[in-house]
Amino acid sequence: MNPYPALRTNDFFKIHVEHLPTKEKIAFEGWVTSFSDTYTSQWQEEMVYGRMDPLATYQRTGRSIQLGFDIPNDSKSHAIDNMANVRQLIKFMYPLYAQGAMAQQNTIQAGPLLGLKWTNLISSANNNGEKLIGYINGGLAYSPEVAEGGFILRGLDPGLGVESQSSIAAKNYFPKKLSLSFTFTVLHTHLVGWSPTAGSIGGRSFTFGGSQGTDNAFPNAFIAPAPPDPEEGSARGSMETADDANENLDPTDDPTPEQEEDKKGAREEAQAQAPDAAADASAVVAADDEEATISIGACHGEHGAQLRDLGMCGD
Repeated sequence: MNPYPALRTNDFFKIHVEHLPTKEKIAFEGWVTSFSDTYTSQWQEEMVYGRMDPLATYQRTGRSIQLGFDIPNDSKSHAIDNMANVRQLIKFMYPLYAQGAMAQQNTIQAGPLLGLKWTNLISSANNNGEKLIGYINGGLAYSPEVAEGGFILRGLDPGLGVESQSSIAAKNYFPKKLSLSFTFTVLHTHLVGWSPTAGSIGGRSFTFGGSQGTDNAFPNAFIAPAPPDPEEGSARGSMETADDANENLDPTDDPTPEQEEDKKGAREEAQAQAPDAAADASAVVAADDEEATISIGACHGEHGAQLRDLGMCGD
């Protein structure tokens, strides 16, 4: 049975850190106590005489994350493992050198860039939920909670009951609880801004981050596009195309008095030119209960086009 709370031991809730120059990785089982994700837009302002508002030129938008978490140690072995991770994180603050000695000609090969991930709130938007790239800007605060007590590796000499010089030198104190906090400056690995969507006409549709996937995931939560609701879509469509639909209505659906008069005249003229066809009852169609009938032959005669436009001929 796992003695630790699931939210602490589950890989999704661990704080993952990678030292990019060396590819060394660590993961903390801790409780996040503070989190803030700050976006700062910077503008260069120039004041001009007689103008109330400054002339502002956009420069950049930066992102920084402040993260603080507690690491509780439930046992001596757990405390040893967590202290090893803390030591490693502190070493992650230093760069990679070309040589392993304190030589005058030694040069830095790579700065201490880091990869950082915690749940989806600190996660890359374009790398399938992987780490954000950046660096710790400022201090890494390491604060053991001394008042909580701790564990001692190699205790009193059991034979003498007192501490010998050798046992004192070999002792290590591991606090039961310690806290870490730092500010992480994010280096973006994708386009940070808007661009016309591929295939859009005249740039009327825009996507953030250069792709739909990044647009759905930025900055810290993947939101899949919702499938269209048939009812909602049809209602929206009818609203958007109401004017077009009104323009395309057949005027014979609600004829005006002038149209009724034109219909009557066309019927009389067609019947006068095709008296024989009117006798064939199987070839006639009724305009309505009170109107006269028009023969199939009349619909294909000299005035057939006019009759069809008035809706008096069958399909």
